[in-house]
Amino acid sequence: SQQVASYIPDALNRLSKGNPFITIEYLRAGVEQGFFSFKSGEWFLNQEALEKIALSESVYELILKRVESGPPEAKKFLQYAAIIGGIFKKHDIADVLGLDLDQVDSVLSTCENLALVESVNGVRWKFVHDKIPESIVNAIDKEKSKLICNQLAAHFFSKLEKSADEIYLTARLFVNGTVEQNEKNTIKANVLAGDCAMANFAFYEAYSFFKVAFDLLRNQGDEELRKSVAPKLAVCATMSDDEKMACEAIDLHIAK
Repeated sequence: SQQVASYIPDALNRLSKGNPFITIEYLRAGVEQGFFSFKSGEWFLNQEALEKIALSESVYELILKRVESGPPEAKKFLQYAAIIGGIFKKHDIADVLGLDLDQVDSVLSTCENLALVESVNGVRWKFVHDKIPESIVNAIDKEKSKLICNQLAAHFFSKLEKSADEIYLTARLFVNGTVEQNEKNTIKANVLAGDCAMANFAFYEAYSFFKVAFDLLRNQGDEELRKSVAPKLAVCATMSDDEKMACEAIDLHIAK
Protein backbone atom coordinates (compact mmCIF):
# COMPACT_ATOMS: atom_id res chain seq x y z
CA SER A 1 0.00 0.00 0.00
CA GLN A 2 1.04 3.61 -0.59
CA GLN A 3 1.67 5.99 2.32
CA VAL A 4 1.84 9.80 2.44
CA ALA A 5 4.50 11.41 4.60
CA SER A 6 2.79 12.91 7.64
CA TYR A 7 4.15 16.43 7.04
CA ILE A 8 2.55 16.75 3.56
CA PRO A 9 -1.07 17.47 4.71
CA ASP A 10 0.27 19.89 7.33
CA ALA A 11 2.39 21.72 4.76
CA LEU A 12 -0.46 22.04 2.26
CA ASN A 13 -2.87 23.16 4.98
CA ARG A 14 -0.43 25.82 6.18
CA LEU A 15 0.25 27.19 2.69
CA SER A 16 -3.45 27.29 1.76
CA LYS A 17 -4.58 28.54 5.19
CA GLY A 18 -7.09 25.71 5.29
CA ASN A 19 -8.86 26.61 2.03
CA PRO A 20 -9.70 23.31 0.26
CA PHE A 21 -9.71 24.83 -3.25
CA ILE A 22 -6.33 26.50 -2.78
CA THR A 23 -4.98 23.27 -1.27
CA ILE A 24 -5.95 21.43 -4.47
CA GLU A 25 -4.32 24.12 -6.61
CA TYR A 26 -1.01 23.83 -4.74
CA LEU A 27 -1.25 20.04 -4.81
CA ARG A 28 -1.84 20.14 -8.56
CA ALA A 29 1.08 22.53 -9.07
CA GLY A 30 3.31 20.26 -6.99
CA VAL A 31 2.41 17.23 -9.09
CA GLU A 32 2.79 19.08 -12.42
CA GLN A 33 6.17 20.54 -11.47
CA GLY A 34 7.58 17.35 -9.97
CA PHE A 35 7.78 18.39 -6.32
CA PHE A 36 6.48 15.00 -5.17
CA SER A 37 8.57 11.85 -5.17
CA PHE A 38 7.69 8.23 -4.41
CA LYS A 39 10.20 6.06 -2.54
CA SER A 40 9.82 2.76 -0.71
CA GLY A 41 6.03 2.87 -0.85
CA GLU A 42 5.75 6.44 0.47
CA TRP A 43 5.12 9.87 -1.08
CA PHE A 44 7.47 12.73 -0.20
CA LEU A 45 7.27 16.45 -0.89
CA ASN A 46 9.95 19.01 -1.67
CA GLN A 47 8.54 21.59 0.75
CA GLU A 48 11.05 24.30 -0.13
CA ALA A 49 10.10 24.18 -3.82
CA LEU A 50 6.36 24.25 -3.05
CA GLU A 51 6.77 27.17 -0.65
CA LYS A 52 8.51 29.12 -3.43
CA ILE A 53 5.37 28.66 -5.54
CA ALA A 54 3.21 29.90 -2.68
CA LEU A 55 5.39 32.99 -2.24
CA SER A 56 5.79 33.83 -5.94
CA GLU A 57 2.39 32.91 -7.36
CA SER A 58 -1.15 33.56 -6.18
CA VAL A 59 -3.89 31.02 -6.65
CA TYR A 60 -5.14 33.22 -9.51
CA GLU A 61 -1.84 32.81 -11.34
CA LEU A 62 -1.93 29.06 -10.84
CA ILE A 63 -5.41 28.94 -12.38
CA LEU A 64 -4.38 31.10 -15.33
CA LYS A 65 -1.39 28.85 -15.99
CA ARG A 66 -3.82 25.96 -16.29
CA VAL A 67 -6.00 27.97 -18.71
CA GLU A 68 -2.94 28.87 -20.79
CA SER A 69 -1.87 25.22 -20.93
CA GLY A 70 -4.91 24.41 -23.07
CA PRO A 71 -5.44 25.23 -26.76
CA PRO A 72 -6.32 28.83 -27.83
CA GLU A 73 -9.92 27.90 -28.66
CA ALA A 74 -10.42 26.59 -25.11
CA LYS A 75 -9.04 29.82 -23.61
CA LYS A 76 -11.35 31.91 -25.81
CA PHE A 77 -14.36 29.80 -24.90
CA LEU A 78 -13.53 30.10 -21.20
CA GLN A 79 -13.28 33.89 -21.47
CA TYR A 80 -16.81 34.13 -22.86
CA ALA A 81 -18.10 31.64 -20.30
CA ALA A 82 -16.43 33.49 -17.42
CA ILE A 83 -18.03 36.79 -18.41
CA ILE A 84 -21.44 35.09 -18.39
CA GLY A 85 -20.74 33.82 -14.88
CA GLY A 86 -20.30 30.67 -12.84
CA ILE A 87 -22.95 28.73 -14.78
CA PHE A 88 -23.43 28.90 -18.55
CA LYS A 89 -25.17 27.11 -21.41
CA LYS A 90 -22.86 25.73 -24.06
CA HIS A 91 -25.10 26.61 -27.02
CA ASP A 92 -25.12 30.32 -26.06
CA ILE A 93 -21.35 30.53 -26.44
CA ALA A 94 -21.44 28.28 -29.51
CA ASP A 95 -23.85 30.71 -31.23
CA VAL A 96 -21.72 33.74 -30.41
CA LEU A 97 -18.44 32.11 -31.50
CA GLY A 98 -19.94 30.36 -34.52
CA LEU A 99 -19.05 26.86 -33.34
CA ASP A 100 -20.95 23.68 -34.10
CA LEU A 101 -21.87 21.30 -31.29
CA ASP A 102 -19.02 18.88 -32.05
CA GLN A 103 -16.50 21.71 -31.72
CA VAL A 104 -18.10 22.90 -28.48
CA ASP A 105 -18.11 19.39 -27.01
CA SER A 106 -14.43 19.02 -27.91
CA VAL A 107 -13.56 22.33 -26.22
CA LEU A 108 -15.60 21.47 -23.13
CA SER A 109 -13.92 18.06 -22.93
CA THR A 110 -10.54 19.82 -22.90
CA CYS A 111 -11.68 22.26 -20.21
CA GLU A 112 -13.09 19.40 -18.16
CA ASN A 113 -9.80 17.52 -18.39
CA LEU A 114 -8.06 20.65 -17.11
CA ALA A 115 -10.41 20.49 -14.09
CA LEU A 116 -11.83 23.96 -14.87
CA VAL A 117 -15.47 23.14 -15.67
CA GLU A 118 -17.96 20.37 -15.08
CA SER A 119 -21.31 19.43 -16.57
CA VAL A 120 -24.52 20.24 -14.73
CA ASN A 121 -26.91 18.51 -17.11
CA GLY A 122 -25.19 18.28 -20.50
CA VAL A 123 -26.47 21.66 -21.72
CA ARG A 124 -25.65 23.68 -18.62
CA TRP A 125 -22.06 23.74 -17.40
CA LYS A 126 -20.36 25.40 -14.46
CA PHE A 127 -16.88 26.35 -13.32
CA VAL A 128 -15.67 24.05 -10.56
CA HIS A 129 -14.97 27.04 -8.29
CA ASP A 130 -15.86 30.75 -8.24
CA LYS A 131 -12.17 31.68 -8.23
CA ILE A 132 -11.79 30.32 -11.78
CA PRO A 133 -14.12 32.71 -13.68
CA GLU A 134 -12.97 35.53 -11.40
CA SER A 135 -9.33 34.86 -12.36
CA ILE A 136 -10.14 34.61 -16.07
CA VAL A 137 -12.21 37.81 -16.14
CA ASN A 138 -9.54 39.77 -14.25
CA ALA A 139 -6.95 38.74 -16.84
CA ILE A 140 -8.95 40.02 -19.84
CA ASP A 141 -7.95 43.51 -20.95
CA LYS A 142 -10.63 46.21 -20.74
CA GLU A 143 -11.32 46.67 -24.45
CA LYS A 144 -11.54 42.94 -25.14
CA SER A 145 -13.86 42.52 -22.17
CA LYS A 146 -16.16 45.20 -23.57
CA LEU A 147 -16.15 43.51 -26.97
CA ILE A 148 -17.11 40.16 -25.45
CA CYS A 149 -19.86 41.83 -23.41
CA ASN A 150 -21.20 43.51 -26.55
CA GLN A 151 -21.34 40.20 -28.42
CA LEU A 152 -22.97 38.31 -25.57
CA ALA A 153 -25.44 41.14 -24.86
CA ALA A 154 -26.54 41.20 -28.52
CA HIS A 155 -27.02 37.43 -28.45
CA PHE A 156 -29.17 37.37 -25.30
CA PHE A 157 -31.07 40.53 -26.28
CA SER A 158 -32.13 38.88 -29.56
CA LYS A 159 -33.62 35.83 -27.80
CA LEU A 160 -37.40 35.89 -28.03
CA GLU A 161 -37.80 34.01 -24.76
CA LYS A 162 -35.50 34.66 -21.81
CA SER A 163 -35.44 33.40 -18.26
CA ALA A 164 -35.29 35.93 -15.43
CA ASP A 165 -31.57 35.21 -15.03
CA GLU A 166 -31.00 35.85 -18.74
CA ILE A 167 -32.93 39.13 -18.54
CA TYR A 168 -30.72 40.31 -15.67
CA LEU A 169 -27.59 39.06 -17.44
CA THR A 170 -28.47 40.92 -20.65
CA ALA A 171 -28.83 44.21 -18.76
CA ARG A 172 -25.51 43.76 -16.98
CA LEU A 173 -23.71 42.76 -20.19
CA PHE A 174 -24.87 45.94 -21.93
CA VAL A 175 -23.70 48.04 -18.97
CA ASN A 176 -20.27 46.35 -19.00
CA GLY A 177 -19.98 46.69 -22.78
CA THR A 178 -19.69 49.80 -24.93
CA VAL A 179 -22.70 51.68 -23.55
CA GLU A 180 -22.30 54.73 -25.79
CA GLN A 181 -22.70 52.52 -28.87
CA ASN A 182 -25.72 50.67 -27.48
CA GLU A 183 -27.57 53.26 -25.40
CA LYS A 184 -31.08 52.45 -26.61
CA ASN A 185 -30.70 48.70 -26.10
CA THR A 186 -28.99 49.26 -22.75
CA ILE A 187 -31.99 51.32 -21.63
CA LYS A 188 -34.49 48.75 -22.89
CA ALA A 189 -32.60 45.86 -21.29
CA ASN A 190 -32.33 47.61 -17.92
CA VAL A 191 -35.99 48.69 -17.85
CA LEU A 192 -37.00 45.10 -18.65
CA ALA A 193 -34.63 43.79 -15.96
CA GLY A 194 -36.00 46.31 -13.47
CA ASP A 195 -39.60 45.29 -14.22
CA CYS A 196 -38.66 41.61 -13.92
CA ALA A 197 -36.85 42.13 -10.61
CA MET A 198 -39.69 44.23 -9.21
CA ALA A 199 -42.21 41.52 -10.18
CA ASN A 200 -40.07 39.04 -8.25
CA PHE A 201 -39.92 41.38 -5.21
CA ALA A 202 -36.17 41.92 -5.68
CA PHE A 203 -36.54 45.66 -5.10
CA TYR A 204 -32.90 46.48 -4.40
CA GLU A 205 -31.82 44.85 -7.68
CA ALA A 206 -34.73 46.46 -9.52
CA TYR A 207 -33.65 49.89 -8.29
CA SER A 208 -30.12 49.42 -9.68
CA PHE A 209 -31.49 48.47 -13.11
CA PHE A 210 -33.98 51.37 -13.22
CA LYS A 211 -31.27 53.80 -12.09
CA VAL A 212 -29.06 52.82 -15.05
CA ALA A 213 -31.96 53.36 -17.44
CA PHE A 214 -32.97 56.66 -15.79
CA ASP A 215 -29.45 58.11 -16.02
CA LEU A 216 -29.10 57.12 -19.69
CA LEU A 217 -32.54 58.55 -20.52
CA ARG A 218 -31.25 61.94 -19.43
CA ASN A 219 -28.76 61.75 -22.29
CA GLN A 220 -31.39 60.45 -24.70
CA GLY A 221 -33.81 63.25 -23.87
CA ASP A 222 -36.75 60.84 -23.72
CA GLU A 223 -38.73 62.69 -21.07
CA GLU A 224 -41.85 60.55 -21.32
CA LEU A 225 -40.02 57.29 -20.66
CA ARG A 226 -37.86 58.90 -17.97
CA LYS A 227 -40.99 60.09 -16.16
CA SER A 228 -42.36 56.56 -16.27
CA VAL A 229 -39.16 55.16 -14.73
CA ALA A 230 -38.87 57.72 -11.89
CA PRO A 231 -41.91 56.45 -9.91
CA LYS A 232 -40.58 52.89 -10.18
CA LEU A 233 -37.34 54.07 -8.59
CA ALA A 234 -39.31 55.54 -5.70
CA VAL A 235 -41.36 52.36 -5.21
CA CYS A 236 -38.27 50.12 -5.24
CA ALA A 237 -36.41 52.41 -2.82
CA THR A 238 -39.36 52.40 -0.43
CA MET A 239 -39.89 48.65 -0.59
CA SER A 240 -36.18 47.90 -0.13
CA ASP A 241 -36.21 49.84 3.16
CA ASP A 242 -33.00 51.69 2.24
CA GLU A 243 -33.12 55.26 3.59
CA LYS A 244 -30.27 56.59 1.42
CA MET A 245 -31.76 55.01 -1.68
CA ALA A 246 -35.20 56.41 -0.83
CA CYS A 247 -33.84 59.96 -0.51
CA GLU A 248 -32.05 59.66 -3.84
CA ALA A 249 -35.19 58.29 -5.52
CA ILE A 250 -37.30 61.17 -4.13
CA ASP A 251 -34.80 63.72 -5.45
CA LEU A 252 -34.84 62.08 -8.88
CA HIS A 253 -38.64 61.90 -8.89
CA ILE A 254 -38.92 65.60 -8.02
CA ALA A 255 -36.32 66.54 -10.64
CA LYS A 256 -37.82 64.36 -13.37
